[in-house]
Amino acid sequence: MNSIKVKAYAKINWALNITGEAPNGYHLLDMLMQSISLHDTLTINKDEAQGLCIIGSNELTCSDDNLIIKAKKVLEEYIGSELACSFILEKNIPLAAGLAGGSADAAAALAGMNAVFELGLTPSELLRVAEKIGSDVPFCMYGGFQRATGTGAELKRLRNPEKIHMLIIKPSEGLSTAEVYKNSKTDTSACVDDAVNALQEGRIQDLKACCANALFKPASDMRPEINNVIEKLYQSGAVFAAMSGSGPSVFGVFESEDAAKIAKDMLKAEYDEIHLASTHVYGLEFV
Repeated sequence: MNSIKVKAYAKINWALNITGEAPNGYHLLDMLMQSISLHDTLTINKDEAQGLCIIGSNELTCSDDNLIIKAKKVLEEYIGSELACSFILEKNIPLAAGLAGGSADAAAALAGMNAVFELGLTPSELLRVAEKIGSDVPFCMYGGFQRATGTGAELKRLRNPEKIHMLIIKPSEGLSTAEVYKNSKTDTSACVDDAVNALQEGRIQDLKACCANALFKPASDMRPEINNVIEKLYQSGAVFAAMSGSGPSVFGVFESEDAAKIAKDMLKAEYDEIHLASTHVYGLEFV
């Protein structure tokens, strides 16, 4: 095998509680994460001049800070040898948006290199490598519907809800996850167990009562337009709307795909980054 292509799916947070602080200073979390159909596509070519080509984004760089490059270096350290390959990234997931786009790309790089080089790493080994790259990368390796606790790396896979249609809007320039967390505090407003039940039973009308995001206040203080997007999603027919992760992206849940499309038509003139999406059962898929 000389080449492989991987779809890397974005995620949203249905609910996010901050339950305390770990001894190392990281926040302790209890959150529900969900893969969605919005995705990047990563192609890995073996035995070519090493490098990363990015299609579809003028903002994302190929520096050492790029999580694909970091994933390659961390994997090479783990196996003790270099991997001669190049990457082509077709970028669709908005940057610095609370949708784990960079983490999904890193997970795709790990899984893809494991396959194309026939490294034979087990799922548990891949997760150990993923944890060294970023807190969302382990989730993005397998995706679906999962509950994350601790610092975010303790994952429990849950039965995926039936397909839920939504609209994703990034209202402004990105937010620094570190800055949002720095300004956050302990907040357990989300009723996570109730949210799990509502989603698995298809009661999307009940999400507003049980879902909350502890990062919403610090993020919306930094980007007040987040509030405006949520309000406009409700005005356009959403049954539930919330910020994902550390923001500023907002998702609105609709009763049907047609209702989501109508809302997009109503709002697309106001927002450059607006995407139809639905819940998805995997974090990665080989094409």
